[in-house]
Order: sequence, then structure tokens, then C-alpha cells
Amino acid sequence: MALSEDLLAVARRLVDRPGEVRLSVDGPEAEAALLLEVAPEERGKLIGREGRVIKALRTLLAARDARLGQRHDLEVGDD
Repeated sequence: MALSEDLLAVARRLVDRPGEVRLSVDGPEAEAALLLEVAPEERGKLIGREGRVIKALRTLLAARDARLGQRHDLEVGDD
């Protein structure tokens, strides 16, 4: 699934400890719920001020989904 590789690549560039970023995919490929997991102290870097970073990631994901006729939900968790 190229989506998971792309999303992981972006998320790993946003945090200080990229080796600890994990992506869980739950559900069928075209409608999966995605959970980005990072160390607790790194969550803020993926969420951003007032949620701007995670909102931008969700916007990119929604644009990709619209082009491919898919739908994904993206959440951030900690290990």
C-alpha cells in the first residue's frame, strides 16, 4: 500500500525520533482507519499548534482519496 509508505515518510520527517513512528491500518484498504503512533513527547509535533499539522495531513489524505475514490480516517496516538 503506497499510502502507508508515503504517510510514514512525511510523519518521520516531522518528529525527532523517526524510528519510533508506526502506522496501524484497520479495515479494508479503500476505507481504512489509520493510526499514526509516536512517542508521547512527539505527539505535539504531529498535531501542531491548534491542530494545523494533523489538519494538513488529513487534507492531503482527503485529496488523494478523492482522486482514487477512497476514504480514510487519520488519528494520532502514542505508544
